[in-house]
Amino acid sequence: MNIEAIIINDVDWLVASNEINQSDTDKLLSNLNNLLFSNDSDSKRFGVLLKTKIVSKLFNEVIELENKISTFGNSRSKKEEKRKLTIKNDILSNLIIIIFQTYSDYLNDSKEYRIFENNHIRKIGQISQNFLNGNISTENPFPEYYDKKNADKIITEIKEYYKKTFLNPENTLFVKTKLTQLSESLKSKISDVENEIIIWNRRGEEYKRELLLFSMEKSEEKDRLFDLYDCEMSGIMNLFHYKQDLMRLYNHIVEEYPFINSKPITISDITVFGDSNIHAVKRIYLEFSDFIDKTVSENDFVQAFMDLPITNKIKLVNGSLSDYAYLIKELKPFFIRRIGENAGIYNQWWSDRFLFSGKEKNSKSISNMISGLHTGRAASKKAATNNIVNFLKSSYNHPT
Repeated sequence: MNIEAIIINDVDWLVASNEINQSDTDKLLSNLNNLLFSNDSDSKRFGVLLKTKIVSKLFNEVIELENKISTFGNSRSKKEEKRKLTIKNDILSNLIIIIFQTYSDYLNDSKEYRIFENNHIRKIGQISQNFLNGNISTENPFPEYYDKKNADKIITEIKEYYKKTFLNPENTLFVKTKLTQLSESLKSKISDVENEIIIWNRRGEEYKRELLLFSMEKSEEKDRLFDLYDCEMSGIMNLFHYKQDLMRLYNHIVEEYPFINSKPITISDITVFGDSNIHAVKRIYLEFSDFIDKTVSENDFVQAFMDLPITNKIKLVNGSLSDYAYLIKELKPFFIRRIGENAGIYNQWWSDRFLFSGKEKNSKSISNMISGLHTGRAASKKAATNNIVNFLKSSYNHPT
């Protein structure tokens, strides 16, 4: 069987099969490339093959899939079939895009290519609008949930579309207009999300204050408030991730397209350790168990180590001032530079977020505590602090 016959068989199989994966399309693309650069390749014959035996079949299958998927609606009985067909539709749609981008010289006069160009302009506009509206996932509500993987995919698709479109001089005005509009919308949305984070944070604090009024006994109302509080804290973290992604796309546009004439927005770190690894902070919560009051929840602790204002301080307990000073001194190398490199700012960070055996300590008092390690009482809980430090060393390549 020659390579043309293999390619046609591969396309027929992709169309007929209900379950396909990326490796199947990679194989087809590899065979197409081999055929194009083979010694007996004929460019006219190759163009005819692309149009009549490959693109037309794949294009018609995508249209059929989209029509079929649209009939399912939110039917639970069709959920699994819809999932499989959606995966196939995404894979074939991406395959068509790659073929059009790679072999546009052979296809730009085809009906399918013209439809693709027109539809893709509308599609990228809808994708951009969905991203701005926070519609990252069709399955779960935002910001209670945030599909980071899908957000990355959306950003990549937007970037690649404008990169390819801008290569054609005829599209210069179009791209300038669209990217100027998109950059302004992104900047406005970033501001909106910052305000939304503040609102969610305040609401979470209200739930927390109500929870503190309850006794240790369980009750339905207490459970309800706890669920609401937990939801607010998850929402805040997801809003932070969303804000970072908005800023990432905005900065890419500003840096890649000078005609936007704006400066990049500084992307702040979500945690004081210089990244967005919330799971690592949750682990640190467990390592901190020797130092924090039992009433301190995981969400309270995580919030304290995020770049967020807080209203309730974490109670450090079970230690002397020397123990707390040793803890503060040993953790300093792991903090982001804008906090860790300035002793006054670093000490104030601890002052703003923690109580020391029930007492407030200002920045100067904390400085005196650390200085006292050399002359006063030695820390007795070094082992507990060293466990935290060892975990930080294992989680981060080097102190920031």
